[in-house]
Amino acid sequence: MNFAQGDLMMVGAASTVWLMLKGGFPYQAALIVAVTAMFGLGYAIDALVVRRLIGKPRFSIVMLTFGIGAVMRSLAGLAWGYEPLSFPSPYGGKALHIGSAMVSADNVAIIAGTVALCIALYFFFRYTPLACAYRPPRRTSWPPAALASTCGEPIRWFGGLRQPLLVSPAYL
Repeated sequence: MNFAQGDLMMVGAASTVWLMLKGGFPYQAALIVAVTAMFGLGYAIDALVVRRLIGKPRFSIVMLTFGIGAVMRSLAGLAWGYEPLSFPSPYGGKALHIGSAMVSADNVAIIAGTVALCIALYFFFRYTPLACAYRPPRRTSWPPAALASTCGEPIRWFGGLRQPLLVSPAYL
């Protein structure tokens, strides 16, 4: 339960726009830097804050993630302002002609990226031993406690991996 997911997505997208417009980064470089930064931020939040609540009442994680979200919104407003940011298209507004239909290159990239991500996640969950971090726990009231006992230490980096995976469709 992380109610700061939308705020993490906003920070990733706003930092990508900032890197492109103010930092002069090309789209691909800004994307790599932002995804890497989101991994670090997600890992830090998970390792330094959320993991400390294992075994505590569930409501505490709800309140904590609401608080993290509020802090992130405030810091983003201070850093980038409160006006909406416009994300420049990496495809230059090109259109593709498919038969008699005309489709935006942005829409084709979003669909192709989403299908590729779904296929990659299917193979990840089906064939990797690290996928146990996302499997439902058995006979416990608090999932991370069960995951820590069944998955071992590799589970710690999933807190960081979760952020770029959830935010990646927004970058397309």
